[in-house]
Amino acid sequence: MLVESARRRLDGIRIRLGGPDGMTFADALRAAILQSLPLDPARLGEARVWAAFYARAAVRPDFAAVIADLHKEAFGNLDQALRYARLTGELDLKQDPEALARLILAIIDGLMWAILLDPAAAASNGDAVPQLAALDAALGLITR
Repeated sequence: MLVESARRRLDGIRIRLGGPDGMTFADALRAAILQSLPLDPARLGEARVWAAFYARAAVRPDFAAVIADLHKEAFGNLDQALRYARLTGELDLKQDPEALARLILAIIDGLMWAILLDPAAAASNGDAVPQLAALDAALGLITR
């Protein structure tokens, strides 16, 4: 059930770029990342289960394989979006989309843990201010 929820979240994230109702790449990337973070009670509960799942994956190859599959899917989606952004001029041509995709996945994982381990952020119901400031700082460096 948890894996299906994660896949639905991955499938549900559509980066709408350009056009009258589109977003800039930076805004769309931020919105997609926010959907991955435990910023409401339902996602906080899921993140707590994921934390236990990750711990189990350290010693169980079958658990590690599930996480690896989800990361592979997320990596592919991010890599494709970053390459598109580079083609449209919204990402510097010097940026390596593959390296950035790996960095963004690490940022998402790190922010999930930071929110889970910060009782004030976990109880804030979407207002994890220090963690969101860190996200904005990282995205500013990536997309400038």
